Amino acid sequence: MMEKMVIENFRSFGDKVEISLRKFNVLVGPNNSGKSNFLDSLKFLSETVKDSISNVLLRRGSYKSIVFNGEEDREIGFRINARIENSNIEYYLKIGLGNNPREEYLKLDGKELIRGKYGKGQYWNNDEEKYEEFDHPEHSSLEYETRRVHPLQLKFRKILEAIEVYNFELPKLRQKVKIGEVTRLNRDGSNLSSAIHFLRNKDREAYEEFETLLKTAVPEVKYLETPPTAQGEANLEIVEENLDKRIDLSEMSDGILWLLAHIYVFFSLEPPSLVCLEEPGSFVHPRVLQLLVNIFKSVDNQVIVTTHNPFFVNLVDPEDLIIFEKIEGKTRCKKIEKPEEMKERIIKDVPLGEIWYSGEIGGVPR
Repeated sequence: MMEKMVIENFRSFGDKVEISLRKFNVLVGPNNSGKSNFLDSLKFLSETVKDSISNVLLRRGSYKSIVFNGEEDREIGFRINARIENSNIEYYLKIGLGNNPREEYLKLDGKELIRGKYGKGQYWNNDEEKYEEFDHPEHSSLEYETRRVHPLQLKFRKILEAIEVYNFELPKLRQKVKIGEVTRLNRDGSNLSSAIHFLRNKDREAYEEFETLLKTAVPEVKYLETPPTAQGEANLEIVEENLDKRIDLSEMSDGILWLLAHIYVFFSLEPPSLVCLEEPGSFVHPRVLQLLVNIFKSVDNQVIVTTHNPFFVNLVDPEDLIIFEKIEGKTRCKKIEKPEEMKERIIKDVPLGEIWYSGEIGGVPR
């Protein structure tokens, strides 16, 4: 699990910003305060273990597009501290305008497994217990070095690789797409119908659990079906209690579609290690938010969500909250300083969402 991340000069993170993470994390703050930029930093790192750094940059336009204030002489730095099987992992990656990676290292309980600059360096050959040279410009060593390395290095790589950032779009959720072996949702949810169809046919037990959660949130739902269309596309249909008419994707309420997508994420046949969700509290009744929060807290995945909804904040612990603000154009992050005292106050006095909304702890428009 990731326990801490330090970001420097990436998008709105103009100075070094340290962010402590828990298993469940809730990001609050005004629009344009840097919440989505933080999620993109995670996705950026995930992409560097699957593709060249130059391609990862190209997908975002250019280096100038993502470096703070477009100042190309600045270098972007990321540091992650993670805990895997009772061992401490520390990973650092620095990039600049060309000639990348500028610097990279990976430490396991203080021992260097990777150390390099400008795409050259050494990695630890765990089989032969010695350092070997590497030379692969524009690529992370985590991407290239996958044989004879320490098992925990491979596990850390898989954690980064499996990060997913979701920003669902309702029109995309309504799409009927070709039936196929879909094991994970697209970022926008555009393959939802096919993903649920495949889950139903591949793992009936998991599908029934998935369906039960939907019926818990919306009790009038009798069952959910996944009939194929004549064109070989996956469709979704809901049958309500006391009604014969089937409601398909084109007629489903926004709220039900939103719930289907957010619940399915955790039933993926290839579940993400870290699930990031933009505004999961949209489109659903405030009383249903408790079900979503319970799911987010109970799953094995590490979860990060963003919200502007005080009702959602009411349902989380003070320790879960990460407060984003922008000061003089730069993102700042903080936690509630005395969470235990805040818990006592919440029990006796005011819900956490109201305290946040009032501006007392920051993270609101100025």
